Amino acid sequence: MVGVLDVSLLAQPPAARLPVHSIVVPFDPLVVRTALMREARRGGQSFVVCPRIQDLAPMRARLVDIVPELSIAVAHGRLRGEELDRLVLGFGSGEGDVLLTTNIIETGLDIANANTMLIWRAERFGLAQLHQLRGRIGRGRVRASAILMTDGDPSATALRRLDAAASLGGLGSGFDISLTDLDQRGAGDLLGEEQAGHLRLIGTELYRHRLTRALARERGEPVADDVTPAIVVGAEAMVPREFIPEPNVRLEIYRRLARVRSIAALEELSEELADRFGVLPAPLLGLLGMTRLRVLCELHGIAAIYAGPRGVALTECDGTRSVLDLSPSAVGDCLQQVLQATGTASTDG
Repeated sequence: MVGVLDVSLLAQPPAARLPVHSIVVPFDPLVVRTALMREARRGGQSFVVCPRIQDLAPMRARLVDIVPELSIAVAHGRLRGEELDRLVLGFGSGEGDVLLTTNIIETGLDIANANTMLIWRAERFGLAQLHQLRGRIGRGRVRASAILMTDGDPSATALRRLDAAASLGGLGSGFDISLTDLDQRGAGDLLGEEQAGHLRLIGTELYRHRLTRALARERGEPVADDVTPAIVVGAEAMVPREFIPEPNVRLEIYRRLARVRSIAALEELSEELADRFGVLPAPLLGLLGMTRLRVLCELHGIAAIYAGPRGVALTECDGTRSVLDLSPSAVGDCLQQVLQATGTASTDG
């Protein structure tokens, strides 16, 4: 949304890192005891995460009944800084079996000995929060487990979110989770809570284009009519596959040409292509010519150009004007491009 259209994925996990095994189950004291005791027997520690601070005391009372053998520490954001540091650092050094906490631990905590996490009322967390919380375990060489526990009857939307969090638990799955979250919730209204539809239905380029125009209009800046000129000249205009075999490179050239809005920018891009790939073939030169023609049409208010071997027809954006009302330079520039592209010998009519 801010111009960064290329994404670099760090798909290679650290050496010996194992994926976190994740499941979604209703809250069950037997499941809780089995998971926490299993981790304690192998010498590890566990997290129990609640969505709210007021949930911690009731949950601690339940844990004392379920696993009286284990020591439980409680940490949350309302503790004094010194006490919170003491609790977390002590837990990191091996003091205590279970850390009962809120999602305050979702970032910045690296405890290799903690490899079991129980998240109570997981349906109250967002997909990104669940992914961040799960990232606090499995940071050593021991297989970690995350148990997403529901309470009551969660909605269908919440269940889809939990199922996505559990199924996308592999290494390097953060980008897939972000796409899933966008697909489930929609792109949304940037200035409010309303969800306005799925971004992928219109594409990133068009979304950014419309957003830029809307922001300019709100600032009181002049915004030209959003009209893409129709250009039919019968000339070959493309990036030949035999000249640039890589599909991604060809697609990037098309995208950059589509974003060109000035002759200076087009000339700069043309020089770059010649410098990168050498002598440009005729079809690519034709594509550059069509882009130049489009820019000229946008600058001079021409909505369409139809050209053939015997003539050229121009249609203006403002239907009340005729071609003769345009400045001579506007008509001349456009016709010159058309003549070069089509080989038209005359401009009769």
